[in-house]
Amino acid sequence: MKVSFQSENYVITDSHPFSKTIRAICRAYEGSLKARKSNPEGNGIIELWERLGTVHRRLLKIIAARPAISQADLQVALGLAKAEDLRGARNGAARIGAKIGVDNPISTWGSTAETRRYKIQDKDIAATILKLDETL
Repeated sequence: MKVSFQSENYVITDSHPFSKTIRAICRAYEGSLKARKSNPEGNGIIELWERLGTVHRRLLKIIAARPAISQADLQVALGLAKAEDLRGARNGAARIGAKIGVDNPISTWGSTAETRRYKIQDKDIAATILKLDETL
């Protein structure tokens, strides 16, 4: 068995106990990846939620609780006076997610403030956000 770790390479005989352990670890890890893809709560939103601040969490919670929400209604619900503050909260949550490898759960459409709508596209993610909010 050949094992590469960072820039180091190792050769371990297949009969060695370490070889069997390494294979078991690799299979377990591969299985956990498949489980995360099929498990709604394994989509990274929990890790994202843990890293977000209060404003970002409130943003996700408000959007997740509705099928879609207008920009004006979202600003009022968050208590934000300016559209720039809303954009900052949304972009901040997206940047935090990008740092940990989690896709931004918020989707938007509409080209002006009057027509812009926000939504959590994935219903499983929205349900997870609402469950997470209940635990706080």
